Amino acid sequence: MIRKTETPQTFILLFLISFATVGSAFVAAAIPGMATTFGVSVSTAQWVITFFLAGYALGNLVWGPLSSSIGRRRMLITGLFVEVTGTLFCLAAAYLGAFHLLLAFFDSGTPHSSGYINMPPTTQSDPLHYTFKAVPYGGKVKISVGFYSENSWLAGQGSTDNIKNDDTAANQTITIKENKVPLRIDTVYSHKEKTVLGLGGSLFWEASDAPTATKEDLNCGNLNGDLCELACMTVSEHFAAAGYSWKSYSTGVAPCGSSGEAQLFQFANMSIAQDPYKGHKTSGCGFFNMVRIVYDLMGSQNNNFYLDNSGEKHLARQIRLALNQKPEIDMPDSNKCWGGAFHSLRTPFCSTLQESSSASTANTTRSRSCTCPIARCPTKMPPWPRSIHPPEPGQDSSQDPYAGPWPRTAPS
Repeated sequence: MIRKTETPQTFILLFLISFATVGSAFVAAAIPGMATTFGVSVSTAQWVITFFLAGYALGNLVWGPLSSSIGRRRMLITGLFVEVTGTLFCLAAAYLGAFHLLLAFFDSGTPHSSGYINMPPTTQSDPLHYTFKAVPYGGKVKISVGFYSENSWLAGQGSTDNIKNDDTAANQTITIKENKVPLRIDTVYSHKEKTVLGLGGSLFWEASDAPTATKEDLNCGNLNGDLCELACMTVSEHFAAAGYSWKSYSTGVAPCGSSGEAQLFQFANMSIAQDPYKGHKTSGCGFFNMVRIVYDLMGSQNNNFYLDNSGEKHLARQIRLALNQKPEIDMPDSNKCWGGAFHSLRTPFCSTLQESSSASTANTTRSRSCTCPIARCPTKMPPWPRSIHPPEPGQDSSQDPYAGPWPRTAPS
């Protein structure tokens, strides 16, 4: 009588029987890591082994009778399914999102850990606080902290020196050194939050998914809130400020120096720190031509500008930034600008001067000498404040049209 060999089934059974032994070995090796993750001592984390073995022993009282009644094969497959599912949940739990972790080393002994602490869902500039409990007193202590991204990349870290572990160690401030994000082929930008315009013009952060709207969703209609164009955006990290301009129809926003409502370009500033409203200020009026805005990357308070194209002029007007404060903006009615350029004789600006020649002798003289240089700016900037002025009557076009004593009065 020939009998079929049972060797493959024997190996499978031996492999399945070893699961409990291998699992207990994995748990024992993970004890230090679990203690750090959950912020408990190693002795407390070792209770995991006790509960693991208890479950292994008591589980036989349940699985044994069930396997006899419904079949060992079904129970084996059910047990494997439960284990694989639990492993996948553990794997998913490893991606905790952005977090920070604090460690306190007492006399170079076993570190006390804060465990993984999730970062706030929105931008926070206020200091983060954590208190270690049930720790030794006396000797020396060194406290370190690390900030990690969603994929556990170390984004920043800091630590104290070995300091006295007494009452003076109760309040310690740690300065964080930020690590530069490596730009590689697999680097991905992630979306965290958006700004929400609340009642009364307030502005605040709100955690959200990435927006789904695209350029095709822009609407140049004449209803309140119709967004027609996204013009530009600039950032000053030194002042934690972002400037941006756009074109939209907004009820209550009229053209600068005029009245009525239409699709107009506007610009605004906001804080990119914890409270965006602290630095929030809008232009208040609109422009028919595109408004460009730019901030100094080196952190200068005064070298931040927007381009005013109203009134057939191109004037660079100043935006003075301050940390967590609303900026000061030189609007068109301020009669202040850094520099600018006027159009040629064929432009409406020069035509306006010529058409006004009959109003007075002064206007007649000015219109005859209107050279309207293109993109001419002072080679040497005079002190602030300053405002712009067209060429003086009889002035040679090769001369600097903006020379002379400051401040100057701009033409109406």
